[in-house]
Amino acid sequence: MEKLGKYKTGKSCLYLKKLADVDLAILKQLVQDAYEDMKTLYPPTS
Repeated sequence: MEKLGKYKTGKSCLYLKKLADVDLAILKQLVQDAYEDMKTLYPPTS
């Protein structure tokens, strides 16, 4: 998270004032990691 840039967090939120202030590659990796974690915790049921 320290590599991300300027941000604030809430309980489960990430607040970005300007997208230009953050490292988009790091943001993309955070989203991908969170998605993979959620897939592990809550596997698809079909």
